[in-house]
Amino acid sequence: AELDDAALERALYPPRPAVPAQQRGQPDWAHVHRELRRKSVTLFLLWEEYKADHPLGFQYSWFCLHYRAWAGKLDLVMRQHHRAGEALFVDYAGQTVAVVDRHTGELQQAEIFVAVLGASNCTFAEATWTPSCCLRSMSAASRSCPARDAASSSNSIALYWAPCLPVPTSSLPGRRHA
Repeated sequence: AELDDAALERALYPPRPAVPAQQRGQPDWAHVHRELRRKSVTLFLLWEEYKADHPLGFQYSWFCLHYRAWAGKLDLVMRQHHRAGEALFVDYAGQTVAVVDRHTGELQQAEIFVAVLGASNCTFAEATWTPSCCLRSMSAASRSCPARDAASSSNSIALYWAPCLPVPTSSLPGRRHA
C-alpha cells in the first residue's frame, strides 16, 4: 500500500505521548552507573529493565542522552602523561570469545590479549587460544610492526592493530580484524 506524505510522516514521527514527564518515571542514574561496571551490562540492557518497570517511560535515545549528561557531571578523570616509548600497558581483556573451527565445527574459547602504548594510545589486540601465548603476543606488540610478527604465529586466531596512522587491511594477510 502506498502512503501519502502526511501518512508517512505520522508513521515515522508519531505524536508525543500525552503522559507528563513526571509520570514516566525517572531512572536512578547512580544505580545505572553502578550497574554499568558489571560484566556484560550495557545501557541497552538497563534501558530494557527500565522500560519493563515503566512501560510509558522514555525511549532509548532519551535514556542514553540523559545518562551521558548525568555521567558527564562526575569528576572522575585521572590524566596520565607518558613520554613516547616510556610505557606499554598489557593485559588480557578478561572475557573470552567463542571461535568456531571452520574445518571441524568445534567451538573453542579464545583469550583476548591487549597492549596499548601509553603516549599515543596505539592499540594491539590478538585472540589467542591460551594465556601461554602471552609472551609471544607481548613480544609482537612491542615491535615496530606487530601485525607482521603476530600474523606468523600459529597460535594467533585474529589480530587487530590500531596505530596512529591507518594500516591497510592488505598488510594483514590471511587475518581478520577483531
